[in-house]
Amino acid sequence: MKFSHYLLLLIACLFSDSSSACVVDENQYSDTVKVHNEGNGNFLVSVPTQINSNSLRTVYLNIKEKDKNEYSVQGKLDITIRKNKGYVHIHKGKSITLEASVTVWHKGDKGCPIVTVVQI
Repeated sequence: MKFSHYLLLLIACLFSDSSSACVVDENQYSDTVKVHNEGNGNFLVSVPTQINSNSLRTVYLNIKEKDKNEYSVQGKLDITIRKNKGYVHIHKGKSITLEASVTVWHKGDKGCPIVTVVQI
């Protein structure tokens, strides 16, 4: 084979490897996660147990300081399953310096997770 054939083969291999990498769009399924304000700082978050036949794995609560992108604290939440929906309860105080969000993980195709982040 000529050098140009090897070069083309190498380029084809590079593109095929890069196309199999995970791409996570945290907003793609944000409309499937519903935040219900129950009053007195209580929120009920409902999430689908399946997205495109991929099952729900975990839900995390994220807390960070507003206007700072340095660090956030994340905690795993207990999920209650009822009629193909997962529910988590969050009690959020009235802090003006902290913001909260939930990160929902579904098992994705080929080992790539489906990640959805929604502000509370």
